[in-house]
Amino acid sequence: MEDYEPTRGVMAATLRELYPDFARDGEEALIRIGSAAYDAYVVDQWLPDYSGILLCRDIRRLDLHVSIVFFTVADREEMRDRAMKAGATACLTTTVDYSELREQIANLIAVSDGKAEPARNAADEALAALRRLGRAADKAQVRDAYVAAGGTLSRFERWWSELAARR
Repeated sequence: MEDYEPTRGVMAATLRELYPDFARDGEEALIRIGSAAYDAYVVDQWLPDYSGILLCRDIRRLDLHVSIVFFTVADREEMRDRAMKAGATACLTTTVDYSELREQIANLIAVSDGKAEPARNAADEALAALRRLGRAADKAQVRDAYVAAGGTLSRFERWWSELAARR
């Protein structure tokens, strides 16, 4: 999430191996969040039309375990506390060097990757239970099992696509 075009360009180049996607404002962010699952989110507190705290809450309602990093010039303890209470995973102060942000995101994605296997196991168990009952695979039910076991929606969608491709 970055509303300033020149900053988006620098961030895109610095974070290119993480395949960043940007939104100019809260409305665009909500549309993108509702139509795709991401491995992590970077949120600024001050958006042209929205609050980063509210956006964080909206993301957290959709994806319980995804990493959300506040990256903002609003470097006050009160703001950090509010961001963490809203569901942020980490808070960083905006700087012109994005290496700390890149490292933080990469580390958080690695942690999510570590939780993917137990989540896949839970999803496999949910699928097996449906088969034992003679029922077709119910994506929503399997997704709920995956997320309940600590998985993220982006990892679930990749796993589900791979599963569908094997059938």
